[in-house]
Amino acid sequence: MSILYVSYRNTERPFVEAVISRLEPDHDVRIDYKIPPGVDWRSYQHEELRRSDVFLVFVSTHTATSEFQNAEIGAARFSSVFLDGKSIVPLLIDDVNPPRTLKDLDYLDLRDRDVSRAVQEIEEALARRMRRVKLFISHS
Repeated sequence: MSILYVSYRNTERPFVEAVISRLEPDHDVRIDYKIPPGVDWRSYQHEELRRSDVFLVFVSTHTATSEFQNAEIGAARFSSVFLDGKSIVPLLIDDVNPPRTLKDLDYLDLRDRDVSRAVQEIEEALARRMRRVKLFISHS
């Protein structure tokens, strides 16, 4: 089980929700529509991102113009490099180039928007992540 933070544009919510609903039984999903009422949503989402193991970012035609989604990408990149080695998995769902902030990462091509295949590919990517060495001990 992984803690997944999901970044997407609200215009893509129907597809994203269909995919996420099938990942939820096996993973702890952090996504904006689960934010409790009355909380400072920016602080809440920042903390949820910090606590997550994996940052899933659905990249659509609207990603390049989304200030908040690009701020999330920047926070995830910072976290990945300087704090916790967080995995970042870009999910390309439209026929667009990923933003510069993601160009150096391999992405999953989900442009056909097939929910079953998307879930399978995300699960496979998460399984590969779990096989990574998390502790390296060197001695002399």
